[in-house]
Amino acid sequence: MAFGIPILTCISSLTVPNMPAITVRFLGLAALSAVILLNIPNTRAMIHIGHFFSGPSLTQADIASTRGQDQFIPKIIHQIYHNWDDPSNETAPDDFDATRQSCTTTNPDFEYRLWTANSSRQFIETHYEWFLQTYDSYPCHTQRLNTLRYFLMRHCGGIYMDLEYTCSRDLKPLLYLPSWVMGRGHGITGARPDHPYWIMMIESLIPRGHRSITHSGGPEFESSIWKKYHAQLPTKPRKQDRVYRIKMGNQEEVFFKSNGRFKHVWDDSFGYVASTKSLLGCLLLFAVFTLRLARSWQARKTYQREYLKLLPAKDQGGGYGTV
Repeated sequence: MAFGIPILTCISSLTVPNMPAITVRFLGLAALSAVILLNIPNTRAMIHIGHFFSGPSLTQADIASTRGQDQFIPKIIHQIYHNWDDPSNETAPDDFDATRQSCTTTNPDFEYRLWTANSSRQFIETHYEWFLQTYDSYPCHTQRLNTLRYFLMRHCGGIYMDLEYTCSRDLKPLLYLPSWVMGRGHGITGARPDHPYWIMMIESLIPRGHRSITHSGGPEFESSIWKKYHAQLPTKPRKQDRVYRIKMGNQEEVFFKSNGRFKHVWDDSFGYVASTKSLLGCLLLFAVFTLRLARSWQARKTYQREYLKLLPAKDQGGGYGTV
């Protein structure tokens, strides 16, 4: 949004004596429209502000104290590590050992899978060859990480967690929910294989392949699919088709904790931090535009008053004989 201010400054500076004020306003509005159109991803993010997510919501404490009758999610823990500098090196750094050990120690009967750059691409090529071209064409590594999670949930099921989290306790209570997202729904998720929510997720990726990172896979993309999925659910959906949102925060850290390896970029607002920044940027841009117009209008009025003072009284009133 920063590039919009110089544009408006240049447009507003075109206030020559022969240019009507309406032309200045038109050029200013055209510049503002261009800025918004060029910033479509953040504009769309701004539109999502205030959107509350539908669907059942649970606390971690409630889940930990109860156990369902049917286990939906298989005992698999997925984590992804891609060495962007050297894809052939599939060994995760030593500082991630604590993350892996925390999960294998508290859940010894779970299968642990670490997906590297090579194994991730091979998985896509083997099971979803129709998506391989899009997967390879992503300009950012982050886009491949984001989309791989969706395919893992849809195909294998299990629990996915970012490398920034550690397991605090036994995760079995989470297996009795058919599908869920933890907090913001980006860093920790769980699902049964072939859940319709994750099928919709991967089928929505191709049309968005050339958009921004957050729209081709990430918080903004997930929020739009979440809304779309719950809008088409019946009033009383089957339990196996539901997607639960599990609360996350300082008072809710029961199953997972952040290991401090990464700084949180997205909070529990599903990306609304970025949306708020977009809104503030638009407001600042509008304020600068309005200020420039106000100054131009004031200068024009001042110029007219000073000019009228130099005219004879008969001309000031609009005709002869008028004072």
